[in-house]
Amino acid sequence: MLDLSNMVITEVRAAIRLTGSPIGTVTVRKNRERWAIAFKQGVTYYRCGGETVRSDARHPVLLPRGSSYEWKCTEPGPCCIIEFESPMEHPCPIAFTAAESNTFLRNFHLIEQAKGQAEAIRRLYDILLSLQAKAAYTPSRKQALLQPAITFMAEHYAHPAISNESLAALCGISTVYFRKCFSAAYGLPPMKYLQDLRIEKAKSLLQSDYSTISQVAESVGFCSIYHFSKMFRRAVGISPREYGKRALFF
Repeated sequence: MLDLSNMVITEVRAAIRLTGSPIGTVTVRKNRERWAIAFKQGVTYYRCGGETVRSDARHPVLLPRGSSYEWKCTEPGPCCIIEFESPMEHPCPIAFTAAESNTFLRNFHLIEQAKGQAEAIRRLYDILLSLQAKAAYTPSRKQALLQPAITFMAEHYAHPAISNESLAALCGISTVYFRKCFSAAYGLPPMKYLQDLRIEKAKSLLQSDYSTISQVAESVGFCSIYHFSKMFRRAVGISPREYGKRALFF
């Protein structure tokens, strides 16, 4: 189950204000690069996997990383979009009912003015936790079954001994069934999900003050700096040290 209270945010990338979208034009988005949450004053429909969700002034929409969908604006209006990084997975856009639009707009403005990632992430958490998931999203039985494992990984990703066996035990199911359910629900194996989470956390650490690459590796659950560097380069395209140096200039 995609529980917003347990969603892990590793970085806020941008807070964008758009004046409007073309009316009646169907736009196809494939393999979205990162997560985003959009708050629209007009009306836009998103279609994915045979289902359609509506986004308007009372219904912000969450756009998952890696998702592919079609969208069409039917009523004009400005839009506020926050793009962010998270290792969480979900196949299609999700619409939520906002308790009050002022909460979103106030925190959006504070994210625009934020002086660092810690403040921006905190404000984004405030937005996510203010939303009330309603009719547009119904969790699957598999996702609900796997929630103990998702929560444990979010809270204890730095523990190097996490395994399929230990996570399956938390869910009360066999290891074989756990791996099968996890891949079906989240689109990737549980250990790949955990590795992606650790890499995202490492990226955040490398953008802050840190002592050594070894310290970063240990902080996110890698016992070997060699294995950490190898996995980081495979996921990001450059070494942890290169990533840290680049972060100094942005």
